[in-house]
Amino acid sequence: MVGGGVATGGGMSRARTILVTGGAGFIGRHLVPVIADVASRIVVVDNLLEQVHGPDAGFPREVAALAQCVRGDVRDRDVWDAVGTRYPDIDVVIHLAALTGTGQSMTEVAEYLDVNGRGTAVMLAALRSGAFQSVRHVVLASTRAVYGEGDYRCPAEGVTRRPGPRDIEQCRLGRWAPTCESCGVELVPVPTREDSLLRPASVYGVTKLTQEGLVETAVGASLAATILRFQNVYGPEQSLRNPYTGVLGVFHSRIMRGEPIELFEDGLISRDFVSWVDVVRAVRESVVRRTAGTFNVGSGSFVPIGDVARLMCRLLGREVPVRATGFFRAGDIRHAAADISRARAALGYEPLVGIEEGMAEYVRWVRGQPPMPLELSAKSRHSTNDGTGLP
Repeated sequence: MVGGGVATGGGMSRARTILVTGGAGFIGRHLVPVIADVASRIVVVDNLLEQVHGPDAGFPREVAALAQCVRGDVRDRDVWDAVGTRYPDIDVVIHLAALTGTGQSMTEVAEYLDVNGRGTAVMLAALRSGAFQSVRHVVLASTRAVYGEGDYRCPAEGVTRRPGPRDIEQCRLGRWAPTCESCGVELVPVPTREDSLLRPASVYGVTKLTQEGLVETAVGASLAATILRFQNVYGPEQSLRNPYTGVLGVFHSRIMRGEPIELFEDGLISRDFVSWVDVVRAVRESVVRRTAGTFNVGSGSFVPIGDVARLMCRLLGREVPVRATGFFRAGDIRHAAADISRARAALGYEPLVGIEEGMAEYVRWVRGQPPMPLELSAKSRHSTNDGTGLP
């Protein structure tokens, strides 16, 4: 479903009950208060995974105050049946629950496929049962990882190219940038469109693409399906316990310990950093408008990772060396930014929070937080911390 967006009825109507899976996570805890005015009731299902929430975690106060909270795993059909029986008027399902982290996914393949793939399949099977007859709209939080390398332009030929995964041997020689398969010239990154070729470079990306295919195929003609491909989401409450999802927590840890920030490759990798504020606004609009389709949600800009590291140093008032290591990891991509024109047209989406403002908000929050535990921060050397933040 890579359509440009189709209104499916309901207009600006108030949803009866909204179910949010993974609603205790980084995005979910920000989303629940934002959608409270368009729901008669919110139900949150989350397994409170220790890697993200820590041991003996509970639901965040802001979530518990506004939602009916159910601790359970999306892979457990009994959980779904119990929720559907107790809340038969669920109108919208927002599926945030997923294992995230491209680097970790490359070694924990079965677990990622089980949670992200089978978990979504169990959800969809439940939604087709009698207990969920009221559901009319499914919103899936997907990711830019489904693209793999994004779109590039060949400056010599003036055409758009979609390079596949980078050759490891070339990267070992320090040749980081994708080159044109036709003329060999170094390609220039451009924002990636939703209808671009999907070539995920990580197991995580494959499992999220699997989620997309399941949702597109199984929701049926009677349900609207909105797929939102989040870019690198960041902001307050992003887990500082999970080194696999969020480069900012690793940066903060190193800065506060006076350790150098080590950037991969030549330090010029770039990502599309988008504030939680803009992400939850996009989700809310997709719920209110009930617009079916697939949409990129990002800032639309390439931001070098090194620039983010130096910005955090400045905002924290601490200086540490920021240096490139030349180290390369399988599954990494070089550049990523989203073409957001489709979301602008169909959802009225416009990113409002720039990187300076968003990072200042993040730093105000993180000042009051302990650094990531040393043993967790060390794992960042072997994982792909590209700041995805969710799903």
